[in-house]
Amino acid sequence: MSKTTRWADVNQPETTIAANIGSLCTPSTSIQQNPIDDFYQHVQDLIKRSSSSAVQGDMVFARLLLLDLVSTSELYFRRVFAGLVNLCPLCRRNAADQLLALGAVEYYGDDDLGYALLENTSFVNTKEIKKRTESILGLKIKDNTSVAAALGDFSAVCHLRHAAVHSRGEIAFKNANEIGVETSERLCLCLTPLLFQRPVTICQNAVRAYNRFVYREVVERWIGEGILDGAWAEDKALFRPLHSFFASKTDGSAPANPYLAYRALRPSVLSANAAKKDK
Repeated sequence: MSKTTRWADVNQPETTIAANIGSLCTPSTSIQQNPIDDFYQHVQDLIKRSSSSAVQGDMVFARLLLLDLVSTSELYFRRVFAGLVNLCPLCRRNAADQLLALGAVEYYGDDDLGYALLENTSFVNTKEIKKRTESILGLKIKDNTSVAAALGDFSAVCHLRHAAVHSRGEIAFKNANEIGVETSERLCLCLTPLLFQRPVTICQNAVRAYNRFVYREVVERWIGEGILDGAWAEDKALFRPLHSFFASKTDGSAPANPYLAYRALRPSVLSANAAKKDK
């Protein structure tokens, strides 16, 4: 640089580097648990980390915990969408006209083709979750329902996540407005182990609400469309993997055995099928 332009030397110049970003990537391992139980397990680990005496008062670490909390929530939604494309013939039919990138199809393969549908989707707001629920799964989340309310609270947490990711905790006016904070002062994100419990509870509530909603809607649609026969021998190939995909072993509120769940469902199936025959 010539002497005449030294006035521009406000910092050291850039250098040519060999980035080799690929060295930071490794093949992913398959998740053995169903989406909701995997979510529960990861969140419990985050809670333990947040209460560690070694990290209390560390705002950098606290922001990273919030980021990972929203990230694991988003992964839950992504797994549900991708899984249902394989598990539900009606969801698969509804998603049949969705555009896919050829590279994404090759990347995910036939078994995980549902993920290719989500390449340009971020599940960090209620609007996008509702939109994809309808366009991919063919299910509509109505306003003024408990699941809509739970997802709305989740969106508020995602606005805090935006501050953690994009501005080192500084909360922009738009984000403050979206979460309903009225103030004339500039705000920043503040998390303690105790306060971290609030976004955890909100994310957990959203996942629980959505898990119950989608499972119920899919099964009721199967009944309405006559997908289920009413005999375990005929229906187990379809029902068993769906039940296992949604039933939480952690909560323990659902029958661990899909057959027991099916037995409780069977009268509704038989009643609906009989009504169709009478028409």
